[in-house]
Amino acid sequence: MCDHHSPDPVLVVDTRGDIVESCYRGTYAVVDLDGRIVEAVGRWQRPVFTRSALKYFQQIPLVESGAYQALGLTEEELAVACASHSGEPVHIRAVQRILQKVGCSEKDLGCGVHPPTHQATRHRMIREGTPFSPLHNNCSGKHAAFLALAVYGGYSTHDYLDVHHPIQKMIRQTVSSVMDIPESELIAGIDGCSAPNYAMPLDRLALGFARLADASRDYPRASAAALRTIRDAVRKHPYMVGGENRYCTQLMEAAGDHVIGKTGAAGVYGFGLLQKNMGGAVKVESGVGEIQYFIVQGLLNQWLPANRFLQELDKIYLHRDLTNWNKYITGHRNLLKNEPRVKDFS
Repeated sequence: MCDHHSPDPVLVVDTRGDIVESCYRGTYAVVDLDGRIVEAVGRWQRPVFTRSALKYFQQIPLVESGAYQALGLTEEELAVACASHSGEPVHIRAVQRILQKVGCSEKDLGCGVHPPTHQATRHRMIREGTPFSPLHNNCSGKHAAFLALAVYGGYSTHDYLDVHHPIQKMIRQTVSSVMDIPESELIAGIDGCSAPNYAMPLDRLALGFARLADASRDYPRASAAALRTIRDAVRKHPYMVGGENRYCTQLMEAAGDHVIGKTGAAGVYGFGLLQKNMGGAVKVESGVGEIQYFIVQGLLNQWLPANRFLQELDKIYLHRDLTNWNKYITGHRNLLKNEPRVKDFS
């Protein structure tokens, strides 16, 4: 990831007083439905782990196989299967419903345990002495859906995270198809939740989001109907994808008719522009959290100028004063304009 001989450009800077205190390098790519670069900055050709930005695509086999419909899963449950949720009660209940429908329990989840990222929920559980469980893991919905697909297909559930498990093979083949990248070029790794994850050039991730946003074409292993089902579920239930004060939720609540988006750990973000047949992907080189939202917000303002739905988010994620504990303004976070290597606004 770190190449000191060819660094990505600085995209965002933090100031304190009159000087720049911190710089954040990164790269992004915006493509059309055929994967042609519309705009790109930095080293977008190098492989980047997709992390949780892959989740929408990991659930395509659940829908394409018929499991989603046959098991009686709801749109809300599909949305939480695509989520990096905050562990709020509404998320936990949805994950539990998926598990109940396929005869599994939280003990079958292989994602591991971490506290809810939703502060109020975490504090309440600590006060009450309620233990955290795998249900509170932000990826528990994805894992519940993996188990559902395994049960539907008659496959083993104890090893569903093995990269050679039939459901993981389905996912890998689907990702290869939708993103037009040979399986042999997908670099496998293990995600924070222990599921297989893949690294690929950013333009391939961007292509996946372009095709998910468009959802009008069939691809091998991913019909237009399956893509639409996933796209519409997360647009109709954006709160399930993140939660309170989460960028994915706020973005799709504000501009769901125009944008579909999904965050990933370590500074990754993928988005699709529904009415422009384009998709984009961002990677912050340092992996610093939240900087990717700042960059994405800037790109969306470029591609959706004067969109009133984005203006409120601009106040949170784009035009940002930096403050201390006394609420004094100490500096500013600024998005720099880098000349794209490729640019075609036609």
